[in-house]
Amino acid sequence: MTEGRAEVVGRYGVRTLSAIEDFVRHASEAARVSAKRQRFDPNEADLMAEALIVRLGEAVRRMSDQFVADHPNLMLRPILDTRNAAAHGYGIVDHQLLWNAIDHRLPQIREALNQLLALS
Repeated sequence: MTEGRAEVVGRYGVRTLSAIEDFVRHASEAARVSAKRQRFDPNEADLMAEALIVRLGEAVRRMSDQFVADHPNLMLRPILDTRNAAAHGYGIVDHQLLWNAIDHRLPQIREALNQLLALS
């Protein structure tokens, strides 16, 4: 176990470590889907964005509240809020905003989490 992972487990627990690893994996998947999204029908692409945000938000939901609070620069709470809107919003989701977050914000968060876990 890397030093970063051991510190996360010691401070926030194994569940948070697992959730961070899931988030990183889902953010990588989102980057791959985004790179291919022009191949999809726009409605299919929008559904994929919603599904990605739901997965990412679920990973954030499993992180300890203390971890989220201790890392406000990662803007994890807005991802959870966006997940809730996508999952329960019934058509009020701005898909352009979702793709913007996937394309521009998620790579930064993924990199910061990788550094935190000493994966990079």
